[in-house]
Amino acid sequence: MSINPFFRSFTIVANGSIDSKPVLKGLHLRFLERETHLPISETLYAAARAIGDIQIMEIKGASDSAQVIEFPQEEERFFIVYQFIGKSAFAASGSRQLKSGQHIGCHAALGEKLICSIDRGKTWMLLIGVSGKALRSVHSEFPTLAEAPHSPLAIGYRQNNLFGKIQELKGGVYSLNVKLNYRIALLIEQYQKDLTAHLKAVNNADIALYHKAAAYIQEHYMERKLTRKQIADALFVSVRTLYRAFEGKQLTISRAIQLVRLHKARELLRNKPDESIEHVASELHFPDTQHFIQCYTELFKVAPGAERKRPR
Repeated sequence: MSINPFFRSFTIVANGSIDSKPVLKGLHLRFLERETHLPISETLYAAARAIGDIQIMEIKGASDSAQVIEFPQEEERFFIVYQFIGKSAFAASGSRQLKSGQHIGCHAALGEKLICSIDRGKTWMLLIGVSGKALRSVHSEFPTLAEAPHSPLAIGYRQNNLFGKIQELKGGVYSLNVKLNYRIALLIEQYQKDLTAHLKAVNNADIALYHKAAAYIQEHYMERKLTRKQIADALFVSVRTLYRAFEGKQLTISRAIQLVRLHKARELLRNKPDESIEHVASELHFPDTQHFIQCYTELFKVAPGAERKRPR
């Protein structure tokens, strides 16, 4: 079997010898049905084509065991991966899980291996890779795609509509490549739009969560063991989601708790002159009096002892 040049860039890992006749039908990229097929397992195949700086690969079939594919990167490359059927995981600058009906964008740096792990069972997936000058143009036009990896997004009506149009493509090598480049550009543009809308929704949710967490801290600051997990559980979110709500803010969760307690300490020092500084520090759950004095002085620019002497 002659090997498609694009296949030279990746390796099927630990699948053993394969002796089977390739059958790839019903692809989104129907023209790939005429390309050389590479067996991943006895009934799971890949077909691919490179068009300048754009690489496309469709994988379809089934396997009785999990499969692993390595894509060594001779240059920086951005992938959009569409999972139509089955489950997979991609590892490159972080790990991302995909299940049926999802797609995601991910970067693979120069010299970095993009590792694709495909679960056992039926699989149908498509990868679009962009590199070289095309990648620089994509980053310039769609800056959101250059950011850190994000969560998977659902494959929606617009993507399915574009794939339907791609299935209908016909023509010779030149005209087909021109038409395909245009459709791929539309898919990348749609991913940018969906990703922007998703990030906006996440940001709005994070802002709301930040204010809910701040309100919870205001209400429960007197509890000795007020922890991140307690706050997250009370707000029905994960600790990671709670952390994300505080990212980019001036306050961490711990600092927010401490500030509320320090402001309460100032209130106590002013209104209860008979209470000792040691008692105030203990009541507000500071580990020791010296630490309390240090934090108080740093925030209010006056020591707790001097606070009581200040004119009201």
